[in-house]
Amino acid sequence: MAGVLICGIICGIAMFASSLWFVNAEVTPKWLCLMACAGLTGIAWSVLNRKNTLSVKHDTILIKYLYGTIIVFAVTLAIHGLLQYTGFLAATNSNFAITGSFDNPAGFASALVCALPLCFVFFTDRTVFLKYAAIAAAVIIASAIFLSGSRAGMFAVAAATAVWFIARAKIKNQKSKLFLIVVLLTLPAVLYFVKKDSADGRLLIWRCTWDMIAEKPILGHGYGAFQAKYMLYQATYLDANPDSNYAQLADNSIRPFNEYLLVLTEY
Repeated sequence: MAGVLICGIICGIAMFASSLWFVNAEVTPKWLCLMACAGLTGIAWSVLNRKNTLSVKHDTILIKYLYGTIIVFAVTLAIHGLLQYTGFLAATNSNFAITGSFDNPAGFASALVCALPLCFVFFTDRTVFLKYAAIAAAVIIASAIFLSGSRAGMFAVAAATAVWFIARAKIKNQKSKLFLIVVLLTLPAVLYFVKKDSADGRLLIWRCTWDMIAEKPILGHGYGAFQAKYMLYQATYLDANPDSNYAQLADNSIRPFNEYLLVLTEY
């Protein structure tokens, strides 16, 4: 029960913590509180449980309890977002219909996507209540992700579901497997047209980011360099290409929306 309680505290912080004491009231408190809570919990747990071990049976039970705790918090966050979508609650950012306790749909969808595959664990559970509760939770979570408009979230839902069907549902029909693979391969192209201008804006960012990488491909520009230097490279590109279709999509960007490119740029 101590483990479940700790898991609940961490989930509550990671999904719902916010404070106007910070410039980014929705994200920074989550980061700081989560790291502090995880660090203190790890120290306390290692000191108090140095000689304690769990049997395989007890370990399996604990994992299910922890999964269940995460699912409960995820469903709560999803319902929060759905209430925002219906207008019953106001979103934290008026530019979007759904944000949950985050400042944009991306963070909201990311949190839910991490929890969604845990529902799959209970789909084959012998307890009928757990099985149908998990299915209901998955439907609520997936619905909130799709309504948020997050394309990365939509693709992650499709990918996780397809992997489960192929690996766990024991689909033996090769045509069904091929169909799922084709859907996954074509889905990014379809999602591109969901918010085409936004997608083209990302392409502009990636195009200018490659210029940064090409300049210092071995050692990178250093920590925090993307936020400090990117706008200069974007301005250079647009000056050299005044008729570019990307010109109307340029914006003040502090991240490349791609962690691989961020690492390549800075390190």
